[in-house]
Amino acid sequence: MIQKQLSISELVPVFFMKSLVNLEASVNNTIQKEKEAKKKMNPSNAKALTAMKQKIKRVMKEYESNVKKYQEVSASIVSSFQFSLDR
Repeated sequence: MIQKQLSISELVPVFFMKSLVNLEASVNNTIQKEKEAKKKMNPSNAKALTAMKQKIKRVMKEYESNVKKYQEVSASIVSSFQFSLDR
């Protein structure tokens, strides 16, 4: 992953926030599908998925305020784009 920020004045790159949010969504979708599926996951794959989920959760907690800002900005951009399409 990206090295931790050395000072607060440095901004977190937008592509990192986008990737982090997309990765979290993908992992959550995979987990949801596996809960619904009847057959179990391969044990090594299940272990890897759990480890990935924990790492993402840890990073999301670390960058929580930045993720919230990114989600607000991206939601406003999508809504303004939708508004311009409706015209």
